[in-house]
Amino acid sequence: MPDHVLPGATTPGSTGAPAPAAAPLGTDPDVLDVLHPALGPVRDADALDATLTHLARGAVLLAPEVSEVAFVVDLGGPWECRAATGPVARDLVAAELAAAAGPAHAAAEARETAHVLRRALDEWSAVGDLAARHGVRALVCVPLLDGRRVRGVLVGVALEVSLSTGSRRLLETVAAAAAGSVERLAHQQDVARALETRSVIGQAIGIVMERYDLTHDRAWDYLVRQASTREVKLALVAREVVDRRDQGAAESGVDPAEPVG
Repeated sequence: MPDHVLPGATTPGSTGAPAPAAAPLGTDPDVLDVLHPALGPVRDADALDATLTHLARGAVLLAPEVSEVAFVVDLGGPWECRAATGPVARDLVAAELAAAAGPAHAAAEARETAHVLRRALDEWSAVGDLAARHGVRALVCVPLLDGRRVRGVLVGVALEVSLSTGSRRLLETVAAAAAGSVERLAHQQDVARALETRSVIGQAIGIVMERYDLTHDRAWDYLVRQASTREVKLALVAREVVDRRDQGAAESGVDPAEPVG
């Protein structure tokens, strides 16, 4: 992280020493109301967006120094802005994603909260120019940590130079809740992909068994040997076998789901 990205900084004269880890915010009913949607299941991307939007709005309501919040999320592909409470946060995040560099990336790499003052944002020209245009005094970037990896970043737009300890703790608590929601959706997507891959491999084994009059084990060995020879994943070989079967059936006017003969 660049020297001017100050973890836990609250004033231009801060030493930049990391603040203590955020403690639970007790049973404050307002905080619990903000966090509650993040405790349930996240069935799809729309549900994740709704949860993140609720968390972002709650963070703005409860952290007085922060005027807008956006969430940048990593679901296994390019980073995406999945929720934003206002146009300034959305534009700043879009500029950073386009440049693939900025305070959110720096905070994610350092795996700690960064309170980045206005003059420090000029390190990243696209972000700095936008911040100056909108009168942004600082950005607060909080990584979404689920214990194993960084799932994204909460980006808060601050119109004040200082950031209270209470607001910092609140944003870190909200970020932790968001990380849990992102992790649950990512896990569901991983399971769905694994089940799909297993299904495709099973179909490919059946096709090879029928085509070459092989046993299940011999058909499996055939696919594994093809993958090893070509130095590609077994799932790719299986997908090609199934796709060729489907293409041939389509050209002959046969429904591949229907038995032949």
